[in-house]
Amino acid sequence: MAMRVFVAGGTGVLGRRLVPQLVARGHQVTAISATHAGKADMKHMDRWFAGTNRLRTEGTDHLLAAAEAAGVSNIVAQGYGAWNGLRTGAVLKSEHDPIDPMTGTPAWLAKPLAGSVAVTMMTEGRGFSNAKAKRELGWELRYPSWRLGFKSELA
Repeated sequence: MAMRVFVAGGTGVLGRRLVPQLVARGHQVTAISATHAGKADMKHMDRWFAGTNRLRTEGTDHLLAAAEAAGVSNIVAQGYGAWNGLRTGAVLKSEHDPIDPMTGTPAWLAKPLAGSVAVTMMTEGRGFSNAKAKRELGWELRYPSWRLGFKSELA
């Protein structure tokens, strides 16, 4: 059964693989992209991410409201977590764990080239947990990895 599918981020990491496969299966696809954001500015990631942060908050609210008004039955959303959990305790962190500021890292060489945000992400980044979604929303993994999910669902 053909579906009408809207993909926000049609040229992104997932979208550029997903859109052609949806079209090949006969679905009617409308996609938008954020290519207007330009090349990543690693020295000023906070400024470069300002637009995408706004899109991920306000934009998602608008998409959800429009989907509800149109009677959409299913929505798939991608999350993003790249901030730094403490480097002690469990490897996976939740939203309840404190963020660890970069301390004692010899970043003097990388900082002028990549910028402080990129250095922090590369030297202090940790994994994040989906336990809250599982616990509070009853969410369950259908596949153990996105690679296996793509292979199974889009083959």
